[in-house]
Amino acid sequence: MKKIDDDFILWLKFANPGWLDAGNVWCIDHAVKNMPDALPMIEIGSFCGLSTNVITHFCRINGRDNTLFCADKWLFEGAEAGGPIGESPFSHEQYRDFVMGAFKRNVSFFCKDRLPHPVMALSDEFFDLWRAGTRLEDVFGNQAVLGGPVGFAYVDGSHKPEQCRKDFENVHEFLVPGGYVLFDDSSEKSPFGLYPLMREIEGRDDYEVVIENPNFLFRKTR
Repeated sequence: MKKIDDDFILWLKFANPGWLDAGNVWCIDHAVKNMPDALPMIEIGSFCGLSTNVITHFCRINGRDNTLFCADKWLFEGAEAGGPIGESPFSHEQYRDFVMGAFKRNVSFFCKDRLPHPVMALSDEFFDLWRAGTRLEDVFGNQAVLGGPVGFAYVDGSHKPEQCRKDFENVHEFLVPGGYVLFDDSSEKSPFGLYPLMREIEGRDDYEVVIENPNFLFRKTR
């Protein structure tokens, strides 16, 4: 596995909750360094902002000005019924508000020089908004205009194979040749069942595998 030694990432992980494979950090850095200039980036799934802050960090140190858009509704699997969480006095709704608050606090601190545009939407909803060129207010209260070609996408939302396929199809519609897409939890050993889709994308003539690290980073070739 290729990794990056970066003191900031080490300290960030101490303070910012989340799951981020060390191989994904290398992939994000590679994609940010080599993606087309100026085009926006899309992150599907943000949780407490760890990957958001990592993407922004590598844009900062690599001198990239690409704007980051995040899509998350903070609706967690297993919380559909609502009510209390186990034997605790806390509801799923309170947990959701807490996590959203953590995202806003973490990102507003670590990305204070270049805030992303987080949009409270499921990925399908987000791409409908993107397709329509929607102007809206993001979760920080800033104005954002969605739409247009994309240079890099990080897919880390629902890990259900059918939804991941939809996310890829939506990303593909807007990703330009030379752009990158990274899929979290997509290795052969991952329990989520995304590996067959990765092999399917690998077999296309318009994508190439940059690396399995162990998750898949693709580059669109045409």
